[in-house]
Amino acid sequence: NNNKTNNKINNKINNKINNKINTKINTNKINTNKIKKEENVIYTNKEKIPYDYLVISTGSESNTFGIKGAETCQNFKSLEDAKALSESLDSTHKYNIIGAGPTGIEVAFQLASEGKKVTLIEATDKILPNFSDALRETVLDKLKKADIQLLLENKVQSIDKSNIYTSKGIVPREHTLWMAGIKPTQLVKEVSNVNEFLQHNEQIYVIGDSIRGHGPPTAQNAKQQGLYLAKHFNNDFKSEPYKYNEWCKILHTHDSLLIDYNNRCYSLPIITEKFIELGQRDPQGLAEVGLIIYANKNLVESQGKELLLN
Repeated sequence: NNNKTNNKINNKINNKINNKINTKINTNKINTNKIKKEENVIYTNKEKIPYDYLVISTGSESNTFGIKGAETCQNFKSLEDAKALSESLDSTHKYNIIGAGPTGIEVAFQLASEGKKVTLIEATDKILPNFSDALRETVLDKLKKADIQLLLENKVQSIDKSNIYTSKGIVPREHTLWMAGIKPTQLVKEVSNVNEFLQHNEQIYVIGDSIRGHGPPTAQNAKQQGLYLAKHFNNDFKSEPYKYNEWCKILHTHDSLLIDYNNRCYSLPIITEKFIELGQRDPQGLAEVGLIIYANKNLVESQGKELLLN
């Protein structure tokens, strides 16, 4: 990848991994449909790489569901997308966000905190479909306070240069972000079906957003799948079937973290830096803050909505 930011990240990851295990990171692009299962070979844009076992974790891409004009919206799936959004802040005041799932909600709050006017467009009758009613109610209240316009039951039918046409009418188009869904990348379409061991065939395993039916498409689940496979390989391929263990769900609303635990919503009114410090003290603390909630569940349940971590 020629992107300087990506190269810096790749180098940091490469150095960190090489300090611990004997490995090699290859940043060549894998050609679409060039995983030759019958040959146990991957074809990249520069070489072919043989494998004994292959773990695919290439993530996902935006799903536009064939909606005309959706491809003209800005995505939010890569460093380049994030950079483009950041650069737009200097010249753009109004934004449309299509999709009121976790990503759409979090980006909406961040843009509003920058003084931007945001309109959230959602096809269904509620936001955050996989969260509890308690957390949804909290977020709806925060959306109102942040002056973020929410349009529910507005299924997008088409988009042109000037307007977004929904099932309920016409929404003037501003700088539009598409966050209405994801799908496995083209690369893994033929290998995304896996068994209870996250295994496609004897040599290929697939994890993360590339598969469905084995937990939600979240970082928490992807990490658990990665740890599961590492233990599975180190245990001579003898393991119990993979089971996702969800401690809680987390949503960032710029000024606080909302914890969805046991069908209740708890607000952590502390800045993100505190959690970074927590993660530095305890490597698992940042990624699995749900463990803290679980360990202190009696305290959490007795204190109610406001939970402070010292």
